[in-house]
Amino acid sequence: MRFSLYRLCCLLALCALLGSCAAAPEENTHTFGGGVNPEGVTENFFEDFDKTLKDPDIQNKEVRSRWVAILSDYFAPAEREDQRIALSTMLATYARQMQEEVGPGEEFKIEIRYGAFRQLSNTGDYALVQVEKGSIYWQVLRNGYLIDEQETPLSRIIGRDDNTVPTIRVGDNWFLTENYEPPS
Repeated sequence: MRFSLYRLCCLLALCALLGSCAAAPEENTHTFGGGVNPEGVTENFFEDFDKTLKDPDIQNKEVRSRWVAILSDYFAPAEREDQRIALSTMLATYARQMQEEVGPGEEFKIEIRYGAFRQLSNTGDYALVQVEKGSIYWQVLRNGYLIDEQETPLSRIIGRDDNTVPTIRVGDNWFLTENYEPPS
């Protein structure tokens, strides 16, 4: 087994966009991102990100492109193009390394784990959502036997020690954002 937690964290750190095997997504699954509240958009993003990482067809460029479109729609409209580029790079690297690093007879499983999504602050235009008990768990099986497993706090991946995700209101909808402006 040549796959390491360090490499996984580096891959997912590229997704520092925030500071069940799924089938391939349908073409028009999401045409509009965001959500009606900060907690909902955050939870939906992590659900879809988990599905993305588990997609058995992630090596397929078209499948990755659809996931990139879905995931980037969760971000504020002004940030989407940058997020598409970052997500596309991260998923291409993830897919390539999955193909190169997982050896014969080995199976790699990954899961984004979390508890509740709790709003910590809300200025009306910006809100911070805490992902309680957030972590990324992975394990490697060889010929059906567990040979390695790790669980990494989500805070190490999203780059915020308090496990919070910044959101912004645009019109009537909430989106994820990198451009969080804390209240003065």
